[in-house]
Amino acid sequence: MAKRRVGQAPVALPTRPPRLFIYGRFSSKKQASGNSYERQMLFAHEWAKEHGYEIDDEKTMFDYGVSAFRGAHREFGALAAFFKAMQKGDVLPGDVLLVESLDRLSREKELDAFDQFKTIVQAGVTIFSMQDGEFSLKKIEETQGGILHYALAIFTRAHNESKTKSERVLKAAHAICCAWRDDDWGKRKRRKPISIGKDPSWVRWNDETERFEPIPEQVELVLALIGFFLAGHSPKRCFEQMKLAGIALPKGISNTSRVHRVLADRALVGEKFIEFDEDKQVEMLPGWELQYTIPNYYPAILTEDEFSSLTYLREQKGRRVGKAEVVSIMTGMRMTKCAMCNRAIGNQNIMSRSRREDGLPQDGHRRLKCTGESAAENPCTVPSCSIVPVERALMEFCSDQMNLAALFTDNDEKAKLLSAQHAHARREADAARDERDLYLRIGAVSDSKTAGADVIRARIDQLSAAVKKWTDDATRYEHDLATLHRHSTPAVAEEWAKLREGVRLLDTDARMKARILVADTFKQIDVDLSHVELVSLRLVSKRDVVRVLTIDRKTGERLDQMTIADPHHEALTRRPKKKKIREAA
Repeated sequence: MAKRRVGQAPVALPTRPPRLFIYGRFSSKKQASGNSYERQMLFAHEWAKEHGYEIDDEKTMFDYGVSAFRGAHREFGALAAFFKAMQKGDVLPGDVLLVESLDRLSREKELDAFDQFKTIVQAGVTIFSMQDGEFSLKKIEETQGGILHYALAIFTRAHNESKTKSERVLKAAHAICCAWRDDDWGKRKRRKPISIGKDPSWVRWNDETERFEPIPEQVELVLALIGFFLAGHSPKRCFEQMKLAGIALPKGISNTSRVHRVLADRALVGEKFIEFDEDKQVEMLPGWELQYTIPNYYPAILTEDEFSSLTYLREQKGRRVGKAEVVSIMTGMRMTKCAMCNRAIGNQNIMSRSRREDGLPQDGHRRLKCTGESAAENPCTVPSCSIVPVERALMEFCSDQMNLAALFTDNDEKAKLLSAQHAHARREADAARDERDLYLRIGAVSDSKTAGADVIRARIDQLSAAVKKWTDDATRYEHDLATLHRHSTPAVAEEWAKLREGVRLLDTDARMKARILVADTFKQIDVDLSHVELVSLRLVSKRDVVRVLTIDRKTGERLDQMTIADPHHEALTRRPKKKKIREAA
């Protein structure tokens, strides 16, 4: 049987009884809480009973908060499902689509709305409006097309109303954003919150103070979540750790994507950012912008320095630990490489085999292994080795204050250099931001069709990228300065020493803390596994100081150590002679 195209006149009437489909749309769920829904459903049942129609409850469709002015309802709303049902043949000629009023179907531009209306009617489906009556092929013929003019008039009026309302809402939104930005309320009687975008879950509006105030219990939950993240846990592990600690999740944070959004939200420092869609703008007045950044809009729960550190750590993906039985303290952070092939060194845990008397896995069941071993081309041939002695040697080395201090030599000079770089990055970021704001103001008072508008837009994009680049650089320098000062104190060596036993016993918390210390201390760790009895570690600190450790494969005892300025020093390529095995007589 040939398929019937949408828009083609029906060949034959359906054999099943005609059905009644209901479509309604509300601007918000709050609007739907009135009696409009009950009124429509009551009318639909009475109409269906009177005219002999069967209501299809599965195709009873309502959209809440989906824009009919922008056409969102027919792209991914409930009405989109109705059109798909028409294409599949679930909706047949003779069926009825009931709406409260014809403008519920669309408030788009007149011709776009009329095309949508025409598609439904041409398919032999009757549109019945509680307010406007019947629209069908039969009615078009009876009125000699007059009903089409009526429908077009309704769509024209609906679009103009929505356009006027949209412009009024946009103008009011710009005005209140400017008032908050400039802290200038003039003759306004009361300060009002900005209704654009969602406010964070840890604040609420206070009508008396006309400001947002923190919700203490929610603030504590958010800070607890941030604390677990700073400790090195992935968002998923943060959820698990909070559950183990008996701490509830913050309101509105139920999945990892929302965790990432919260961690990147400058509402943590009290800032609100608003961006208007350029395609939805009215005529821009002087002082209006497409983007508004409003400081001190919310109560801050983090300082700028704390947020900068959080931003830096959030971007260091290798620092986060997912779900693993044993947390690795030196692999999985994109810093540990094979000295022979420069591919990543991985950590293999074979936990299912027999264990020692103390319950820990055998040393040989936790191994360092070059990932290049399984490469399709030029596979690495170095053998794996137990990671236990390597971890032991690394922890002992960093627990010695003299060794640790040597990795951060010339602190004063490094600090001066980092401070200068930080100040320069801040100046460049501020200059780019000021220039971008200037171009935004120029663009706001210019018509999009004005000559040079594309140049202005391109320059705004360039300056926005420059602001991000210099801000990111400044954040990195801030973190490096903090790391430099923190790791140059004797207390850090004590931290390493306190963690040694926990690392040996595979304690998750201790190993998480040790992992963060390794990430903050070293830029790169090259592991040479080619020796028969030894393992060589080339440690490069954040201050570019190189230290080479030669470790016994079995005991972890350091057999050699030296500070090397030349990365091509012969000590990095030197190999011990293999012991000769005397043949039996």
